[in-house]
Amino acid sequence: MFDIFLRKGKKRGGGRVWNEDDTEGTKFSKGIGHLVEAQMPLSAKQFGRLGLAFKNKAEPVGVVTKGKFNEYGETFELGNEALGFIGARAIPVKPERSLKFKIAEYQRGVSTSRQLFTTEVLKGGPTSPEAIVDAYINANRALFKNTRDFYRDLEAAKVLDMPTDEIAKQVIDRTGRKTFGTVSEAVFRPLNISDKVIQAFQQNADKLGLENPFIAAAPILADIKARLFQIPLTEEGIPEIINPFANLPEPTLGPVSQLPPVVTGANPTVMNANQRLVPGNFNNLTQAQKYEILFGGN
Repeated sequence: MFDIFLRKGKKRGGGRVWNEDDTEGTKFSKGIGHLVEAQMPLSAKQFGRLGLAFKNKAEPVGVVTKGKFNEYGETFELGNEALGFIGARAIPVKPERSLKFKIAEYQRGVSTSRQLFTTEVLKGGPTSPEAIVDAYINANRALFKNTRDFYRDLEAAKVLDMPTDEIAKQVIDRTGRKTFGTVSEAVFRPLNISDKVIQAFQQNADKLGLENPFIAAAPILADIKARLFQIPLTEEGIPEIINPFANLPEPTLGPVSQLPPVVTGANPTVMNANQRLVPGNFNNLTQAQKYEILFGGN
């Protein structure tokens, strides 16, 4: 019941009762089947597996003879299935199957983290540099947790003797080499702000007839991004990051060069983003040049 109604078709163990793209009728049918299966007598599945172990008539049946495949391509040993009736059946560990679900969970987490940033500051109304920095910190906090969990999943697959080349293949096929390389080395890649999102800030400001708040926030975001790269996925989470805009008087935020430094619990003496990442004539550059300096190549 939890699988169907609370987890929306997702099993507690990681599989799914139905595909999200199934029709409503198919979802209903699979849901009923899932409930019926859960109410079967304790030995019903055991008899099914035992039957599969007997089905291969081309070979003599023995304690190590494998029967035909089930719906997942699994075979069963007659001796092992017989032991199941006294609660002694061996359950093989198959991390390669679970890893597929872990990769999908990681990808959903990355998408959700991006949305934490864009939906908060690109609603269409006025926003502020302070709100942009807050949203970026929150998005990276969620992204770090999601990536940290994925890193632990990859390490767990190794512990369960899944071949490294098979782990690499699955992750690279679905997420790319860069993701596999960084995650497997416990390197965190902070949220990247795409050109489309940057353009959306400017378009929204133009529509409202206001100054683009992203211009003032950009150096701080770049500094936060640079320092988050240094936090390994072996940590529990990112350190506390103080938003420097929270200390500025309203309504004037002042020029970027006057912003106080960003302080984190891990390194309270880190220097200001303008001192580290941008040239002294930053305010005289074109908007395109500013974006290239702040976000190009990261």
